[in-house]
Amino acid sequence: MKLKLADGTSMRKKAVIALARQLAIDLWRWRTGRATMEDLGWVPA
Repeated sequence: MKLKLADGTSMRKKAVIALARQLAIDLWRWRTGRATMEDLGWVPA
């Protein structure tokens, strides 16, 4: 995935926060058993 962000730190910060939030949600779903790794598109190591 490639994102092109405008010059400026506010857009970068928003993108980082959005990705971190999605990761936190995915981790919660996986740890609580609401989704499998395959459901989330993760590949086990």
